[in-house]
Amino acid sequence: MYVYKMENVIMFVLIIFSFIFISQGVKHGRNLIWSMSPTSLGVSRIVGIEGDPNDWVKTGNVTVRHISAPHYGWQFRALGFHYTTKSIFWSEKSYKRIQELTLDGSTATRSLFTKTSGYVDGLVIDWISDNMYFSDSKYNWIIMVPLNSTDVFYKLIITTGLYQPHGLAIYPKKGYLFWSDWGDIPKIEMSDLTGGNRRILVSENIVHPRGITVDYDANAIYWVDSSKDTVETVEFNGNNRRIVLSLPNTNFFGIALYEKFIFMTEQEEGHLKIYDKITGKGYTNYKLGYIPFAIMMYDEDMQAGELSCKLSS
Repeated sequence: MYVYKMENVIMFVLIIFSFIFISQGVKHGRNLIWSMSPTSLGVSRIVGIEGDPNDWVKTGNVTVRHISAPHYGWQFRALGFHYTTKSIFWSEKSYKRIQELTLDGSTATRSLFTKTSGYVDGLVIDWISDNMYFSDSKYNWIIMVPLNSTDVFYKLIITTGLYQPHGLAIYPKKGYLFWSDWGDIPKIEMSDLTGGNRRILVSENIVHPRGITVDYDANAIYWVDSSKDTVETVEFNGNNRRIVLSLPNTNFFGIALYEKFIFMTEQEEGHLKIYDKITGKGYTNYKLGYIPFAIMMYDEDMQAGELSCKLSS
């Protein structure tokens, strides 16, 4: 099904720099990618800044490409990727499905799962075993779906003790799955990749955790709390929790990591915020003109490791 169109060159001014929207869509290669929807008229987009953040954060010289939804009804939400297959994945709220697009110039999409709710805000890919995981906060479950199955096959791996599951993060090499839950009992949890060996990492002084991501080098996770207006981190064993930064009057949604940088989407003013993951120092702040949702660092170095979890029917 051919559903995507690539827009002509557009320039619009952000808080600090200019973004140049190029007529071609997001390309395979190192990109910071996020989803966003218009505040009024316009179409939902998936947007990517090309290149190494160590270069473009410092200089402000950015190349931005985007993919536009085919019509006004669509809304991109969660994002995931598989670098080896050059694929990005998203949840789409209006038609309640999860789709895949290969970044090879094609505009053909593949639907991997249909009949979700409109509230799939967590999506990750196990790039070693080729499984997709997603959370659905209406049905309060986490599902695993094999990417290469020719059958309609999936497994509900977490179905109890979820109240409003939101963000997902994964570490296939160690066999870990992490998620945030902002329901009646807000918390950060983890399990193995089949939903077993489940345990709570954070359950105190947490209100509305949303996006979550893994720091593979530090054996830690980072998450945003949209009620506390904080970015926080904790190690896999539950130790050394700390607040990285606190920004009053924000509404954080998504978070991504790359080396020393943390990237957050913020919905109150429609910002992309970039900070230092250790010191909390602010680097730059972009006004997007849209409401941003999920964000991810599409990069080969983010997906390495050995066999994790194969799912068979």
